Amino acid sequence: MVRVGGVKPISVDARVMAATNRDLPEMVRNGTFRDDLYYRLNVFGIQIPPLRQRREDLPPLLHSILSRFNLKYGIEKRFSPAVVERLLNYDWPGNVREVENVIERIVVLSNTPIIEVAHLPEVLQPEGMSTVNHSGAVSLNRVVTYKQAMEELEECLLTRAVAEHGSTRKVAKILEINQSTVVRKLQQYKLLKSDA
Repeated sequence: MVRVGGVKPISVDARVMAATNRDLPEMVRNGTFRDDLYYRLNVFGIQIPPLRQRREDLPPLLHSILSRFNLKYGIEKRFSPAVVERLLNYDWPGNVREVENVIERIVVLSNTPIIEVAHLPEVLQPEGMSTVNHSGAVSLNRVVTYKQAMEELEECLLTRAVAEHGSTRKVAKILEINQSTVVRKLQQYKLLKSDA
C-alpha cells in the first residue's frame, strides 16, 4: 500500500469484521454470494441470537440507549417501571435498531421527564388500552367499563396534545379547557411531575 501523496510502499496488516442478517452459506450454495469472498471473510464466525432469546441483555441496553438520547437532546428522561416491563416483554423483531428507534421516538415526542406507557407506540400498548390511529380515530382492543374507556381516551388525548403543542397553556387553548385542568389531568395520569 502507498500513502496518499507518498511514493514508498508500506506493508499493512488488516483484519475485516463484517456482520449480516443473511444466510451466507445458503447464498453461496445458490450462487448469490461469491464463495471466495465468503471463505476469506469467514475466519471466525460469531452467532448472535436475537434479543428475544437473550432478554437479560435488555435492561442495560435500554438504559444505555436512553442515556445516549438524553445526552444527544440535552434532556433528562427516565422510564417508569411500567414502561420497563412493557419493553422487557416485547419480542423486538427488529432487534437493536428497533429498540433505538422506539426509544428515540418516545424521548422526542414525550413532554414529561418520566416516560409512561401512554408514550409508547401502538405495538407496545397493553391490550385493551385505547389507541389513536393515523386518521385520528380512537379504538379499544377489548370491552372495558365506560369510566375506564373515558379515562383512557382522556389520557390518550392529553398525551397527543402535549406531544404536538408542548406547553400546558397551548394544550388548554386547543382543548378549550382551563390550564389548571390540563395540569391536574397531566398529574393524574402521571404525565407531569406533581411539582411542575
